[in-house]
Amino acid sequence: MGKRAADFFEYAISLENDCLVCSRYFAKLLRQNGIEDFEHFAFTDEEQLLIDYGRAMARDPKRIPDELFDRLRAAFSEETIVVATAMGVFMIANNVFNDALQVEPEGKV
Repeated sequence: MGKRAADFFEYAISLENDCLVCSRYFAKLLRQNGIEDFEHFAFTDEEQLLIDYGRAMARDPKRIPDELFDRLRAAFSEETIVVATAMGVFMIANNVFNDALQVEPEGKV
């Protein structure tokens, strides 16, 4: 899927989970790579698909629409979908960990 798409995917999950620590981390990372406005950036179709999947996973992993899975299967191999899902689960766990322990972001954003 590539690092850029993975960063977008994980940032989308962090935004959807409203995790301040991770959202700030990825926002800074994206700005360092010239992406100032995540909500209005021109993503590739595959990047947007991963963003949609990440947001759906963060919202309710039990109710990801079949249409979204159909689009994932059309765009990615089964292995890539499994890897993306595992990454998403770890990102969600990281968000929960940070929020539960009230971890504060370090430094300036």
